[in-house]
Amino acid sequence: MKRLIQWIVGENLTGDQEYIYEIAGGWPWPVWVTVVLVAVCLAVLWGWYYRRTSDLKKYQRIILVVLRTGGTLAIVAMLAQWVVIPQRTSRPLIGIILDDSMSMSVEDETVGNTAAAPESSSDREKRTRSRWAAAVDALVGSNRGVLNSLIGQYRVRMYFLNDIPLEGNNTVEMATRLKDARPQRPSTPLGRSILHVMDRLRGAAPAALVVLTDGVSNDGPSLADAAEEAARQFIPIFFVAVGAEGRRPDVSVENWVMEDRVFAGDTVVVRADIVTKHVRDKYLSVRLIDESNKNVLVEKKIDITKTERQEVSMAFRPPGVGEIVLRLECQPASGEVALENNSQTRILWVEKRAIKVLLIASTPGFEYRFLQNCLGRENSIRLRSVLLSADPEFEGDSDNGLQLIRGARDEVWAQDVIILVDLPATVFPPRVWEDLAGFVDRNENPGGLVVIAGQNWRWEAIALTPLGRVLPVSSGSAVGSIVADSPCRVMPTDDGWRVPWLLLGMTEDESRRIWSRLPGIYFFHDIKDIKPGARVLATVQSNQGQYPVSIFSYVGRGRVLFHTTDETWRWRKVNNLIWYRQFWIELVRSMARSKLDTPGGAILSTDRKIYSMGDSVWITLQGLSGQSGMGGEVSIWLGQDGKSRRQVTLRRRSPEANTFQAVLQDLVPGEYVAWLAGEHESVRTSFTVLSPKKEMEQTDVAWEDMESAARRTGGRVFRTDQIDYLVQSLPAGKARPVEILPPITLWNQPLVLTFIIGLFTIEWILRKLWGLL
Repeated sequence: MKRLIQWIVGENLTGDQEYIYEIAGGWPWPVWVTVVLVAVCLAVLWGWYYRRTSDLKKYQRIILVVLRTGGTLAIVAMLAQWVVIPQRTSRPLIGIILDDSMSMSVEDETVGNTAAAPESSSDREKRTRSRWAAAVDALVGSNRGVLNSLIGQYRVRMYFLNDIPLEGNNTVEMATRLKDARPQRPSTPLGRSILHVMDRLRGAAPAALVVLTDGVSNDGPSLADAAEEAARQFIPIFFVAVGAEGRRPDVSVENWVMEDRVFAGDTVVVRADIVTKHVRDKYLSVRLIDESNKNVLVEKKIDITKTERQEVSMAFRPPGVGEIVLRLECQPASGEVALENNSQTRILWVEKRAIKVLLIASTPGFEYRFLQNCLGRENSIRLRSVLLSADPEFEGDSDNGLQLIRGARDEVWAQDVIILVDLPATVFPPRVWEDLAGFVDRNENPGGLVVIAGQNWRWEAIALTPLGRVLPVSSGSAVGSIVADSPCRVMPTDDGWRVPWLLLGMTEDESRRIWSRLPGIYFFHDIKDIKPGARVLATVQSNQGQYPVSIFSYVGRGRVLFHTTDETWRWRKVNNLIWYRQFWIELVRSMARSKLDTPGGAILSTDRKIYSMGDSVWITLQGLSGQSGMGGEVSIWLGQDGKSRRQVTLRRRSPEANTFQAVLQDLVPGEYVAWLAGEHESVRTSFTVLSPKKEMEQTDVAWEDMESAARRTGGRVFRTDQIDYLVQSLPAGKARPVEILPPITLWNQPLVLTFIIGLFTIEWILRKLWGLL
């Protein structure tokens, strides 16, 4: 019909325009009246022919009825005065958005087979090509460029991000401008660009939008928001995903935990999480660097094939005193682009002074004598020993059980570490026990208390003294003694491998071998119940089972270590003197570090002060005193921009540091403040989450985001090697009228009059031949 009207009107398709035609008439009656009248006329006509032409065959009657009906309808059409209204239209519109952000300069690895090589993976030739080059080639490349095909079917409007148009009158000009352009935009406002292009084309809604991008949107509205608006306007979005199928490799250093104040000569243990994503390497090197002179303090190669997140533990001795700036870095993975998160920097304060140790025993047992000899020979330790059975004034003045203090606690509380070796409850009056307990829980600057339980130690009696409140043994616990017939080996627990004095070797595997060679013990106490928050660092294995032999706990900011045996002296035998000495010196140094903490203050901090949107935020609480610091969890408040707040639970990180941590994910941009409630409300920290994320920090192709947006709008996602299917999948679109031409009458066309005369002439001839005239 359209072609017939075009032939009658005499118009042809020219350039990028075509015509649509609308037929209008002046028939005065409603459509239903006209239909009923025509049906009645046809019925009357058929009845008349049926009665008058009974001698004709059926097909002859039908032919006559059709001829008469056609002529009648043609006359009615002329009476209706129908006209044709031609309208000139333009071709459907399609919009193309080309991502020109910096992430499009990333080079992805592509794989191709050489012509002469066999088709095996070992012979495959690898090369790289930037995403920008792949996108330009998909549009205007000599082999598979689709711009020519699109211009042949649509009116094409092409834009860079932020709806910046790409001017050009033809494909050649556009190709020239594309090849001259460079991806230099510092962010990717992909969602905003789609919204702007739809708004720019609002007067002529496009049949579809084609977006060539890696899918990352890090500035302005999200891709999902843009897809929602496109779906509301019934505009499908077709994505050409530019980038390798695999995601970009990334390595990051997270959750660095280290005591930030130590003594000169201390062994400092650094622990951090190395997080790898889409990395093909098997091994990576992690280095701890002294930033002042760029010296590498420790370097460790880790196997990253087992898990994407693994904890790395490294031990070192500070090379100097005072403030030392440390940088922990992991080498970049193959093909890694964003290197900002491959390292972290921390400050370590090293104090040079002698550690004051008070060693108290009731009788000169092996543990006391060997400890006195070991610690007394260490230049960095200033040891003061008190042997109660050798004190001439002890019997005469039981109130002065310690000749050292003479009734004053200040000198005792000034010590860094106090070691109590196998003391029965009767050796001191309650006042002295109160001073010893207060050394860790009531001292403004608490120290470390080591309690060694030997054959003279009885929990039932000690529990009644003030010392019982600081020991990690539950008050109602029944404690017995075990004497083994054969040596029982001591072995650290999972928590124990995280403390420096149990890591006798450079690595955990080496430490395990050393511990397996140390002599066993024969006597120990059976501790069945420990207080919440306490950690079992080592156990002893006997025929009856496994028993705790070293228990660590915090009492406020003070540290308490409880040994259920007094036979560590056995580790000095044969060639093990070096391990016995290292064990006790590192133990004393670690227990003394609480003296280096800032008096009276817990510290709440984050690993950084400024984050990009999507980063993980690690919150760390250290040095919490009081009952709050004794359990395994602590709750803090997190507020945003002074408007809302929520509770966050921090969990104890490790037994050798009074450290609680939590990780926060998916924080929206804004200013945040974290603080402790109640009496510790002054303990707080702040940080900022920025938006957008830096362009080159997120270079993975966002396949899921593009697929979700395309599905929401009725579009699809294609890879660059599927570009041929894009043209076939695009909707045809609707032609848009641009001009209404003068109407053309049909009722007085010569062809219509010729048609009516022809029908009646044929009818007269047939009636003559069939003998009806």
